[in-house]
Amino acid sequence: MQSFLELIGRTEIEMYSRLSRNAETGDSDKEAGFASAAGVEVSEFLGGDTRLASRGFRAVARQTSRGSRRWSWTIPVKNRKVMQMLEKKRAIHMTEETARKWLHERGVEIEDIADLVYFLQEKYHPNLQMEDCIENVERVLSKREVQNAILTGIQLDILAEQKKLGEPLQSIIDTDESLYGVDEILAFSIVNIYGSIGFTNYGFIDKAKPGILEKLNDKEASGKCHTFLDDIVGAVAAAASSRLAHRAANIED
Repeated sequence: MQSFLELIGRTEIEMYSRLSRNAETGDSDKEAGFASAAGVEVSEFLGGDTRLASRGFRAVARQTSRGSRRWSWTIPVKNRKVMQMLEKKRAIHMTEETARKWLHERGVEIEDIADLVYFLQEKYHPNLQMEDCIENVERVLSKREVQNAILTGIQLDILAEQKKLGEPLQSIIDTDESLYGVDEILAFSIVNIYGSIGFTNYGFIDKAKPGILEKLNDKEASGKCHTFLDDIVGAVAAAASSRLAHRAANIED
């Protein structure tokens, strides 16, 4: 018992997990209980996994009405901020991970976007390496607003494929109607993160449609709707090109 208390005191932060069914009481999974402004109380049945422990938490043993022993400790209010920060970081990580996953599932790889960056910048940087292009694409994809645009655009494309949008929007997105400019507007939220040069890059690459952009625009060959995705991919490449150009200019200066 003493070693268990010491363990709680030593542990900085442990990720919590749901408890399995308690063998003694037959109770189902238990969730953490949050107390009043005095602190946050986290309860744990013996035999389960540790949820959360932080230095200085006060451990208390007590008996429940069902006869099973459990430990509970109080988390000071100031530690709520730490917990909120951890949850926020976890949400950000999940957003980026999902955006990258969806790009891959829709047939777009990081190298494909890097090829577009190389296409845009090779004439201005004779010693340009593909590794430089990939690095700048990665940095653009780490931006939260870029991830949000990717998730939104791809989801709308998928819904159009599945015929789940209402008319006339279904037909407009499914056919990529020429007067429909919302896909470009979504792309603009990505283009401008590294300055106005991004608009020039985007306009040029959207017109030329090299590499992966040509593939995404060939609906007959793919059988998929990429009304939003082709503009998003072009915008990511344009933003990465802008970042590369700005960094190169700073190095030259």
